[in-house]
Amino acid sequence: VVICTLIRMNCGKIIYHNVAAMPLLSYWQCKLNAPINNQVKAIYPDIFNVKTPVPHDATVKYLEYIFHFSVIPYPEAGYIGIYGHCIEEALVAATNSTEQHQSR
Repeated sequence: VVICTLIRMNCGKIIYHNVAAMPLLSYWQCKLNAPINNQVKAIYPDIFNVKTPVPHDATVKYLEYIFHFSVIPYPEAGYIGIYGHCIEEALVAATNSTEQHQSR
């Protein structure tokens, strides 16, 4: 199962998200069209720092999952796109492959 999240942020508020982002946003206690709470900003400054909107990547642990996020500003459109996908399965598969290769 691949989980891909899409979040759009403008002026410190979530202005759009897809269905896959709902559990993560709920966990962070973030709501559509509401300011992102300060605790979440403090925990995940790599994702929610809107003062220096430059493209960058961030990795976040959520429950038993690990997500990789690409944070990409779109100044001409007036928002920051946060694109995430779960990399947990990729890490587990890579670990299993390495273990199998080393046991040969």
